[in-house]
Amino acid sequence: MKYIILFPFLLALVYNSLSQCCSVGSPVGGTTSIGTLPQQNIRYTIFYRYGFGNRYYSGSELVNDTTINVKHASSNYIGLFLDYGLIERFTISVELGYYINKMQDWGNRGDFEASGLASAILFGKYNFLNDIESEFEFTAAAGIKIPFSTMPIYKNSVKLPRDVQPSPGAFGFVSQLFFHKGFSNISTNLFLVNRIEINSSNSNDYEYKYGNCYNTSLFVTKKIVDKLIGIVQFRNEIKDKDRENIGEIQSSGSNLLFISPQLNYSFGDLSVSALYDLPVYRYYNSRQLAGKYSFALNFIWQLDLSGD
Repeated sequence: MKYIILFPFLLALVYNSLSQCCSVGSPVGGTTSIGTLPQQNIRYTIFYRYGFGNRYYSGSELVNDTTINVKHASSNYIGLFLDYGLIERFTISVELGYYINKMQDWGNRGDFEASGLASAILFGKYNFLNDIESEFEFTAAAGIKIPFSTMPIYKNSVKLPRDVQPSPGAFGFVSQLFFHKGFSNISTNLFLVNRIEINSSNSNDYEYKYGNCYNTSLFVTKKIVDKLIGIVQFRNEIKDKDRENIGEIQSSGSNLLFISPQLNYSFGDLSVSALYDLPVYRYYNSRQLAGKYSFALNFIWQLDLSGD
């Protein structure tokens, strides 16, 4: 139960975050629990995220171009996470995601829109160090990403753009490192989380391979009043260029930095949080559609099934 209050802020480590609201991928990424659960404890997490983008960048410069194809893009996403403390220090996790819709407005060519399941991630997390006296913890995790479909979606015999497809259509590998340092005398905690997603190619879509992602976040949490915690996250997202059978996609890949403020309130076993992403630095390879804003809501419920 010790992490039920602090868990929700990791919601901000989503792969399909502010900058990626118009691209495919799984926003499940990064929303894993902090540390591990006690044995026979189970945690349910449901979150909703909305993203919108209507501006193009090339490098770090805003592009004003009336010939752009996509006028704006948006997405509505729901994620479900299940964590279970299998044995002491070891937790197994399942992350699932569903796009209510992913949409692009192509102006005179009309809208392209799709919905559906994204990817599942199966995780194993092990707590290597948890020193209560020094309030320091280290946990590592690894898992696989499984697409719900490897076939692109077609409408009226036309394949929808890749940035509208709900699933990346390929398997992948995910790893995560988590460090925690507490300062109970001032009701403050520091968290450092590093997550890597390695993607494979989709043989049903011209061997298309989405760029690998490297996310690093530093969180500072501070108790405001009883049951209410304020959180500030500093997040760096690096994405490699995509590839297909003819080579690299030049208008892909990026290096982004965000600040994400968040509030988290606990109602006993239920915890609710909300966050908003603020971009402070962007660099895009070639011209790309970037996110304008993104926000999310998170609900967490944790139970002890041991009967103790």
